[in-house]
Amino acid sequence: MFAVLWVVFIPFIFALLTPLVQKIVGEERIGIWGIISALLSFGGVLSLAGSALGDEPLYVVYEWAPTFGLSVGFYVDGLSWLFAFLISGIGVLINVYSYWYLHKPDPFGRFFAYLLFFMGSMLGLVLSSNLIILIIFWELTTISSFLLIGFWHHTERARYGAVKSILITAVGGLAMIGGIVILTVIAGTSEIPELIAKAGFIQEHSLFFPILLLILIGAFSKSAQSPFHVWLPDAMEAPTPVSAFLHSSTMVKAGVFLIARIHPIFSGREEWILMVASVGLITMVLGAYYALRKVDLKAILAYSTVSQLGLMIMALGFADVLGAKATAFHILNHAAFKGMLFLVVGIIDHETGTRDISKLRGLRFTMPKTAVLAFIGAFASAGIPLFNGFLSKELIFEAAYKQIGVASWMTVFPVFAVVGSILTFTYSMKIFFRVFYGEESKELPKHPHDPPFGMLFSPGLLAAVTVIVGILPFVAERFVNAATAAITQQPADFYLTIWHGLTPALWMSVVTVAVGIALYSRKSLLEILHSKPPFGLTVNAMYDWWYPNIMVGAEKLIGLFQSQKIRFYFMYILGMVVVLCGWVLMRDGHFRFIPHDLLHAETYEYLGAVAFILATIGVALFRSRLAKVISLGVVGYMLCATFILLRAPDLALTQLLVDIVTVILFVLVIYFLPQLREKKESVSVKLRDLIVAGITGGFVTIFVLAVYAHRHSTSVAEYFLENSYGLAGGTNVVNVILVDFRTFDTLGEIIVLAIAGLGVYALVRLGIPHKRKEGG
Repeated sequence: MFAVLWVVFIPFIFALLTPLVQKIVGEERIGIWGIISALLSFGGVLSLAGSALGDEPLYVVYEWAPTFGLSVGFYVDGLSWLFAFLISGIGVLINVYSYWYLHKPDPFGRFFAYLLFFMGSMLGLVLSSNLIILIIFWELTTISSFLLIGFWHHTERARYGAVKSILITAVGGLAMIGGIVILTVIAGTSEIPELIAKAGFIQEHSLFFPILLLILIGAFSKSAQSPFHVWLPDAMEAPTPVSAFLHSSTMVKAGVFLIARIHPIFSGREEWILMVASVGLITMVLGAYYALRKVDLKAILAYSTVSQLGLMIMALGFADVLGAKATAFHILNHAAFKGMLFLVVGIIDHETGTRDISKLRGLRFTMPKTAVLAFIGAFASAGIPLFNGFLSKELIFEAAYKQIGVASWMTVFPVFAVVGSILTFTYSMKIFFRVFYGEESKELPKHPHDPPFGMLFSPGLLAAVTVIVGILPFVAERFVNAATAAITQQPADFYLTIWHGLTPALWMSVVTVAVGIALYSRKSLLEILHSKPPFGLTVNAMYDWWYPNIMVGAEKLIGLFQSQKIRFYFMYILGMVVVLCGWVLMRDGHFRFIPHDLLHAETYEYLGAVAFILATIGVALFRSRLAKVISLGVVGYMLCATFILLRAPDLALTQLLVDIVTVILFVLVIYFLPQLREKKESVSVKLRDLIVAGITGGFVTIFVLAVYAHRHSTSVAEYFLENSYGLAGGTNVVNVILVDFRTFDTLGEIIVLAIAGLGVYALVRLGIPHKRKEGG
């Protein structure tokens, strides 16, 4: 149990301590702190392998708020462990690479704190057993990725990419939250194992389609599926280690993980295949096409990632064991070769000063080690035998070909899977041969050379994994089988081999390579693909039109309501209270009063009420601040008297102390305040204020009388008196109410006061001088 908490929260703890540690060890050594944190989490993940890869998953639940049915649970099965293994393992490599990649002006501490924050969020997401807790970690990944994408916030493109990513993924996240809330309500639980057990009930429910649609919107937006894919290429403005970590192996696969996690709950219905497999297929082809048209290496890899994610999601949409197996295997393989390619592109940019493929030529002479790494990554991406990408892509081909027997229209899947793979082969060859072959370029911003060992270590290790799995695929069998069993909830005992015979999948691979070579060799055809965009109106163009227009509309709306005049704020608030509460009273027919119960009062009570009213009017009408303060004190003291009459001496004493302190503070600060100046108001303004005040006061009176008339149940005071000692162990009922029964109210009040106090403290520390207007 402790190991799970260790894995999830170690990165958060280290992230919080980063500023303090940086002051001790210095900015340039803070990267070692990040490496240690990632190693500790990775070690914790490895310690969970026995449970995750065995027959019984590890299911741990910690009670959080049992009164509300909330708990924090962690579920470690083959699927969640595979993702945790990739997140923590690649996290170690990214931290090592970043230590050598960052330059002196970059804020090292902030970078590694953000990176660890993101890593902990992703680990919490994939290990959560509860969908509500999963949502929390999901949104934390959105926030942390925003910070990382905008790390170089001094550049306009970084700010643009960060805002674009958080807007699109946050909108998708809102849709997903709606779907999960509805699912939780109809199923009566948010625990994933319990939801899987109720899969039959959920699939037969009338709200099945809306729930599935809303959750998939969240997954598609996170995994950059069409039409939400446009945020990912612009997110490449982040530092290369961030792109390698977030946009190849972790965050963009969060949507894939969610789809795989809900697979046993929603798959099997026709809606699943139509929505999941079809969107994945479209995204795969479009992503590969756009990748082929780009000249920036990171943009090519960005669209390549979009395409590969579509390939995984298409396979998950087939809703069979083979599709799940292919997806699990490709998740592992893609993380290795695409993470390596991103790091290689980072090396090229770092050592040459450019990522423009039209300026890069013949780098194999000056950067031979980098060329070897690029060769392995590009050929794995292209699906060439003896590299891991070939094996998992062939499994996806096999799963796609099997769909022909399900329905005739599903022939589109194997056909377009081949089309997308041909484009993938072509841009993969472009990445390697355009950059490393040909005559050496003499116009580069920097003199190219291989980087130090520290930058070669991480991509080198990923290259080794790519080759080893490609030649000896059985080393990944246990991981893939455990993840497949978790996705399908069926036993999985597959053998991973290089040779499967002369299968349709093999012939699909042969066609891919042959046509890909022909396409790459035809320079004229490539030029046509580069010059002609597929559509005049693109999703990017729609976003670029929508965003500024929505901002203009928001500014106008804010200008209408945020007038910087307290009077209007009160009018809006009081007006909404009257309208909403009045509508509820009229709708439910609660305009009923019992006046005879209210008429019995002693003479002193009437006198107290009159004094209360007169003092309140005095606060509004007196022109002297001192008189206003005295009137306000009278209002407070009359309230104390009311509490005494209602036999609440502790409340009366509290109110009395608050009023005394308030009056004293007011008197002390009056000296420093400017003199009140009478402001001439028109008759219409005064009449408007009088009407608003009269309507509000009259409505509150009516509302109180209506509530009093509908007191059918016993007073809640009886419950508090009977249970204060038994449930909370306290004899002071008021204290028990504040500390135990109304804990969240009290906590909220404390937080509000703390935030207000911090705001005042910040203003005092800033010491901004007041600028007087001339003549004022």
